[in-house]
Parts: sequence; C-alpha cells; structure tokens
Amino acid sequence: MATNFHLPETGTYPWIDAPYSYAGWVPNVSGHLSFGLICAGGEAQALNHRSRDGGRAIVIHRRRSAEDFPLPGRLVGHFRRSATLDYVIAARTATARTPFLLDGKLEERSEPHGVLVGAVLVLPRDSDDQASAARSALLSEIDDAIGTGIACETTEEEAAAAALPERVAALADAQRGQVACHRVNFALFRTGELRIWFDMDMFLGRDTGVRPPTAIQTLAAQILPSQIYFCLKDLTHRHYHHDPQTDQLLDLHRIDTEGLVFDDSSWRIDTLRGLAKVVVEFRHSDAPTSNKKALGVLAYADAFQSLLARVRRTRRAEEEVVPQDGVILYDFNHVRASIEALDALNESNRGALLQLFGILVGVILSAFALWAGAVQIQPILCDAMRTTTTPCPKMTPNTAVDFINWVVANPLGFVLVLAVLGFIAFIWFFKGITSVPGQRAVRIWVNRFSSAIGATLSQKSGSDNLGYAVYVAIIGMLTAGSAVVAYWIVPKTEVPSVAAAGRDVGGPWSQLDRLGGKRPSETGLFTSSVIAPHLRDLTGEDYDSFMALMAESNVLQHKKGIFWITGRAAGAGRDGAYLIIDQRHERLEIGLRREGVTTVYRSPGATIAKPPAVTQMLDGISADLGPLAVLAPVCKMSPTSSKSRGLLFEGQLPASQHCDYRIMLRAGQVFGYSLTSARGLQVAVGAPGKAALPIEQSYTAVADGEHLVRVTWQMVGGSPEERAALRRFYVRARIQ
Repeated sequence: MATNFHLPETGTYPWIDAPYSYAGWVPNVSGHLSFGLICAGGEAQALNHRSRDGGRAIVIHRRRSAEDFPLPGRLVGHFRRSATLDYVIAARTATARTPFLLDGKLEERSEPHGVLVGAVLVLPRDSDDQASAARSALLSEIDDAIGTGIACETTEEEAAAAALPERVAALADAQRGQVACHRVNFALFRTGELRIWFDMDMFLGRDTGVRPPTAIQTLAAQILPSQIYFCLKDLTHRHYHHDPQTDQLLDLHRIDTEGLVFDDSSWRIDTLRGLAKVVVEFRHSDAPTSNKKALGVLAYADAFQSLLARVRRTRRAEEEVVPQDGVILYDFNHVRASIEALDALNESNRGALLQLFGILVGVILSAFALWAGAVQIQPILCDAMRTTTTPCPKMTPNTAVDFINWVVANPLGFVLVLAVLGFIAFIWFFKGITSVPGQRAVRIWVNRFSSAIGATLSQKSGSDNLGYAVYVAIIGMLTAGSAVVAYWIVPKTEVPSVAAAGRDVGGPWSQLDRLGGKRPSETGLFTSSVIAPHLRDLTGEDYDSFMALMAESNVLQHKKGIFWITGRAAGAGRDGAYLIIDQRHERLEIGLRREGVTTVYRSPGATIAKPPAVTQMLDGISADLGPLAVLAPVCKMSPTSSKSRGLLFEGQLPASQHCDYRIMLRAGQVFGYSLTSARGLQVAVGAPGKAALPIEQSYTAVADGEHLVRVTWQMVGGSPEERAALRRFYVRARIQ
C-alpha cells in the first residue's frame, strides 16, 4: 500500500470518509508550527532534511514505553517487552491552505510547505524469534539510513536523504508479511491541527475481508491512535508547562464519519473545554508554580480559540475555509486577571515565609554562637575570680557536652544533618520542592515508583485507601532508606558519652588513661579528646602540618603520667612529628620534623623529658632540649593588586631568623621598597648566583634571572624569651 505524502488539491479530504478518523491539536502559542524544529532537542533518532526549495523530508525512529512503571522506559523494555513500542515516522511537507484572521476577517493563503503529510508505523515486539529478527533488521536498516542522511555531503547523498520517506515506506511494505506493523496516515498543519486516519486494511497490512481482524487487533486500532498522537506531540511540541512524560492535557478525538453530517466541531469544543479545565485545576492547586503553569496553559487556550476554534476546513480540498459555528468561546481576560492577582498574593505570602524562615535560622544560629561563646569565656572569668566569693559552676557531663564532642568528631555528619533539617524546613514552609536544584528527576521517579505500586495494589484489592496507604508508606521507606545510606556513607567517629566516661579525682586530663594503647583514629585523640583544643591553640598555623605528619601514627604510649606518640606523614620519608603529654601538670610538647629541621611547640612551664621513642624518631637529635622552643618563621609574598607591579612581603620572624623570597627581574629593572613599611627591618637583594647584600631603598638589576630578597630584623637584643618570640612584619615593594 503506497503512502501518499501530499494532500489532494481537489476532491474530498482523505480523513472525511475513513472508517477511523481522528482530530487533535498540537499546542503552540504562535499559531504557526515550525517543522524545522521537530526533534531539534535530540528526542529521537531523526532526519529532518531541508531541500533547496524549502521543503522538508522527515524520518524519525523513536522507542516509547508505557509510563506507569516505576523504572525508566529503557529498562522496562527489557523485562516487559509488550510495554515497549517502536514508532517510525516518514513524512514530508506539502502544499496546503493556511487560514488567518486579518482585522477580524477570515483570510487564507496557499503555502507550499503548509502541512506535514506522511505515515506512522508502529512496530510492537514479537515473541516469534524469526519475526523478532526481521523486525530488528528493519529498524537497524532505518537507523542506518537516518544516520547516512544526517551526514550527507555529496549531491547523490542529499538526493537519497530527500527520498528517504518513500524508501522507509517501501521497506515497511516489503516486510509487512514478516514483521507486525501497524500503519496510520497523518497530516499536521502549521496551525497545529492534526488529522489521523486509516482503515483496517491499511492498519494491518492485509485484506481484512479474507482474514478478519482479531479482537486484539481491533482493540489496538482503538488504542494506538492516542499513543501516536502523544508521540507526535512529544516530537513537535516543547513541554514548558507540564511533565513531558505525563502530557495528557489534551487527547485525540475520534470523528464519526458514518453519519450524514461530518461533525468537525465537537473536537474543537472538547479541546477548548479541556484547556479551560486544566487552567482551573492549576488555579486550585497549592503548588508554588501552579499559577505560572495556569498562565502558560491559558496562553495555549488563547492561541487555540483565536483561530482554530473560529474556522474549519470543508469536506473538499478545493473549497475555502469557512467560519466555525457552534463553538462557544471563553473570555479568559477575567481568569487571567484572577490568576495574576492570586499569584501576586502567593508571592507575597512566600516572601513573608522566606523572611520568617531566615529569621528563625538566624536566631537559632545566633543562639548556638552565643552559647558557644559563653562556654569559651566562662573558664577565663572563673580563673580571674578565684579570689572572690562569686560562685563559678563547672561544665558537668550532660547532653550538651556530648553533642559538642560528637559535632567536633563528625563534622560531615553534622553538616549532613543540618542540610536535611534545612531542606525539610524549606519544604514545610514553602509547600513544595520545585525551587530546589536537581529535584525534578528524583521527584518524578519517586512519584512514579510509589504511584505504580499503589495503583496496582488498589486494582487488585479494590480499595483506594489501601493504595494510598501503600503510596505514603513507600515514600516514607524511600526517605528512611536514603537517610540510612547517607549516614552510612558519611565518615564517623564514635564518641563515648562524657557522663559514661566519668570524671575522677584526677581532673579532666585523667580521661587520657582510657586512650592509652590505642591509635588516635580509634579514640579521637587529636579531634575530640580533652587535649584537642590545646593542640590547635599551640600549633596555630602549623596545625594542618601536624595532622598531616601524624597520618601514620603509632599507638598512644604512657608511663608514670607521661603520654607520648610519634607519627610520620604518608610517603614523607624522614619527616614526622611527636606529641608528649604531661598529664599531671596538663602540659603538651609538639615537635614537627620537616626537611631536617625540627620545630617545637611547648606549653608554658618546665621542659618535659623526652621518652626514648621520641629521641629515636628524631634519629638521636632531641632538637630543643632547652627551656625555649624553636619557633619556625612564617614568610608570605603576594601582589598588592591584580593590575599593579607591587609586592607585599609579610610574615612572622624571631630575632635570629630571616625570610627569603624569590622574584624574577630583567636587566635594568628597579626593585624598591617603602622605608615606612620596613621600619626596623633590613632588606637585602642578591643577584642570580650571588649572596644577598643589604640595600638602602632600591636596587637595579644588572642581569636577567631569579633574584633573592632576604628580610631580617635590624637589631637583636632583649631577653632570650623576647628574641625567640615571633614578631609580625610587612614590607611594601614595587618593580619598575
């Protein structure tokens, strides 16, 4: 059966007398569909070839599955083959009359490419192996032809691409004896008017007078036209105001062609009524975006009733379009005004809720911050008031202390809990999650999964309440399961309760007794123990270096109130660190060995004797055995701005140390610095390969290369404690 890719110029339109005749509308707000945008978003394997005369040859292969399954359509096709159908569309543009209204007067013009005419082939799965193989071969040949047509370059290849619709139709005709294939004809006009028609001989590809259709085939002829309509609508219409997977705003309408009068008004009335009904449903919804969607669908309704609800084609192709009588038009102006007012009111309410949400979050965070500040200040005040009679309560073991320890030991878990609580509060306040990035795919999948199972149980049990209860239960289980998985993924450190650990007469540092013989990763020695805050305060900017050097640490050892532990950084060779704890006097000593240099940080008080294990770790060099720890200088260099050639040298230096910087200078360039900023400092510059020599204020480079800039304090004096103390400095310099 040859497929016609054009409409007759005279005589009766083919859908007028067809036993199966359908009409529908592909929504568009412009009233003028662009055939060039069909499958522009890559929705399917498609060829949309434009000829030199502006005509288009279109061939599309798309696989669609029933959407009432909890899994994606591609997966459904593997275990529920009957739910997956392959649609092949072969069509080309043809001449048609396009109606329009000019100053309220009905006009029309003949457009050479005003209609897309062709056939839709529906290929269901087949249980017969031979038929299934033939079906796969046919679809593969069509896909290969589409790919070749897309990549055409020569004149012969372009001619083959332009003739591809006829070739696909011929291939399908040749295989209809082996492959189950249902065929229908369609015509899609620029106005969005869609006509679908066929008879059973065309639909089944055989003479039904000889072999009458079965009951299943008759049922397929009644069901498939709507699915074909949804498929065509998905390919030609962008779903701006609804979910593309559940687009049932409009349906296809069957027209009775056996009556005395061809009724071409009912489908227009039903389409307009359906659009108006959707607008009202969106208007009644409490979802945050429902009013916006209502306005979008209202634009479709205005576009439909501005033309197609007012005009119709006659039975014969050569006759002009005529005004459509019997369709009651809607006045959507009042509806639009009501929706806009309701949307403005909802926006105002959401704005107020957003402010309330922000205030609550701010109050809660401020309360936590004030409480944490009070906890930090309390020991200082208590120490200052020891000579007074003012009572000073101690922090006793309670839930708050346990919570703080858990937060310190599990920062990622704490952030996760806060994020989930904030997300739930957001949904509670704003009645939806449509504003949350990335929520659409998850929400659609969860809704389909729970709805599909709930609907199945409702059908089998005959109870809607049971299905709804299962729907809610599944959502709850998915939520709880997600929380369990998230908690399992996030790294955790178990922190025992302070109340369970107890406090003996030895004070809080007696808790170290139960940590002996264990690794820090097991006990939280560096993160949540009683010495954790002292470690950070003592090492300052070197805290991260200490933690890195303790990446591979031993167990915590102890003897007679002295605890010690050594460690090395992963893959760091001889670099390492040690920690000595004097439990009785509550003092710490930390040593960092980096590139052969040992830096020691120590609590005030007498020197702590180093255990043999620490001395052995330092290769026999006990580093600083005196009363003063060696403090490492801090040297930083940064540009003063992104556009200028200024430099800022800053850092912290003890009196006997220096900071070295490397800068690139070309011969003739002048390096200068501000005497005001460098007060008390000595700046020296060294040419490439030479020692640094002091300069007064500027230095002129005599050769290209890397120059050394050394900053030191000018005078060294004072007590040993003063000379060992770090002093902050900065020097402003400029290169010209």
